[in-house]
Amino acid sequence: MIEFKDVHLYYSGREVLKEISMHIPDGKITAILGPSGSGKSTIIRLMLGLIQPTYGEIFVDGIEISKFSEEELFPIRKKMGIVFQGNALFDSMTVSENMGFFLRENLNLPEHEIARRVDEQLKFAGLETHAHQLPDSLSGGMRKRVAIGRALIFEPEMILFDEPTAGLDPVSSNKILAFIGQLKKEKGLGAVMVTHIINDVFSIADDVLILYHGEIIFHDEPNKMQECDHPFVQSFLLDPEEL
Repeated sequence: MIEFKDVHLYYSGREVLKEISMHIPDGKITAILGPSGSGKSTIIRLMLGLIQPTYGEIFVDGIEISKFSEEELFPIRKKMGIVFQGNALFDSMTVSENMGFFLRENLNLPEHEIARRVDEQLKFAGLETHAHQLPDSLSGGMRKRVAIGRALIFEPEMILFDEPTAGLDPVSSNKILAFIGQLKKEKGLGAVMVTHIINDVFSIADDVLILYHGEIIFHDEPNKMQECDHPFVQSFLLDPEEL
């Protein structure tokens, strides 16, 4: 679904990404793993067209998007739901209002269709009894599920997660990872998951892409990491807390 061809990105004279070429397919969970400052979240911004590469090409469903205008990007972005690290929920809106907000703002849908989609996501996320609560009254794991439900409201083909378990306790983290796996199993959705937590990768990822100093140093199944002879990968496997 998403392909990068020889993508480079410079920022303030510094090369943030170097020769990034990769293919991320439909229906699989691809993890992007790397230390802080390695360019992980930058890749998600490029996928959404929020920033443009200095040079190189980015394809979504075979369409090259790197020079698209905001208007041209709208149908592309509808194919990809985004769940931000901080959830980006509106504190003054209820759970159901948060979920339906972008539908009301961006699509000319009748109210009964918006209500149907919101109800569907509330049920899928297990939040029916919390529909009229404000986000501040929910646990961290519940707020994350609201953000995921909102990302699903456009009925996308892929979900992009930026550090989905950051700041959550182990029980909540496991529930969110199981929920992401459920998206793949029940809805057939692919996912890109940016993370620095190795347990997240081994829990649900089909493939893992490791970034180091703006370069891809590994792209394969997680269990193949043991065979990678790059010093960073080996040191990280020995001491994942050093990431």
